[in-house]
Amino acid sequence: MPRAPVSQASITRTVKAVAGAGVRVGRVEIKPDGTIVVHTIDADSPPVMLPVQSGEANEWDEVLEPEGSR
Repeated sequence: MPRAPVSQASITRTVKAVAGAGVRVGRVEIKPDGTIVVHTIDADSPPVMLPVQSGEANEWDEVLEPEGSR
C-alpha cells in the first residue's frame, strides 16, 4: 500500500523538533518514499571557543590548554 504524501505540517513538526534540540537546520530533503531528511549546519565542525573579552585569564585555561601552547 503506498504511503500518504508528506504534509507541510509533518515537515514543520520535524524542523521544530530538530531546532528545539538545539541543532541548526540547513535544509530539508523529502525522499521519494516519503522519508524526511534534515541536513544540519556545521554538524562536523568543533564548537567555537571565543576568547575572554575582559583580558583576564580564566581559571580553566591551564587545565584545557596543553602546556606550551600559550
